[in-house]
Amino acid sequence: MSGPAVGLIDEVLDPRMRSFVLALANDVYDDDHDWMASVATVLAGKAPSEWTDRDVAAVRARLPERLAAFNRLRALHAERRAADGLPFDALRVCVTDPSGAEEARLVGVAHDERELIGSAVEDLLDRVAERVGSAQRARHVVLALLAEALLASSGTRDAEVEPPAVAIAGGGA
Repeated sequence: MSGPAVGLIDEVLDPRMRSFVLALANDVYDDDHDWMASVATVLAGKAPSEWTDRDVAAVRARLPERLAAFNRLRALHAERRAADGLPFDALRVCVTDPSGAEEARLVGVAHDERELIGSAVEDLLDRVAERVGSAQRARHVVLALLAEALLASSGTRDAEVEPPAVAIAGGGA
């Protein structure tokens, strides 16, 4: 696993994810057991020799979550590098409608795209805020309508129902 992790070392800003990526990329160990112990130490926050049953359970819960996040980051960074290789911010956008239909996407926003489109988005939000009464409500309405369009374009959402719930998890890439 160290090979794919090496390419992300300088691109991950989240401290927990960065320490996980560094542990995955660490190739100084003579055998897989020591490497796995290093990764497990990062997940538990202490060496396996000091673990309690609770720590074992925590590592078992965290490992699939971190690996899934790692794989999402790998995919996102590979996609962006293939596109143009320019700096970008990474977001995972997940939309769930009231029926339970869900669409999750990894989205990379290039810095030049942010500069180009950012002012248009701010103008839109300002105009919507005037109509709905607050900047926060404007962000929520625009986000819900965009989420609805995402679900419709993916074929996930056919019937007109209440606006979807939106969760965005992100950070700098």
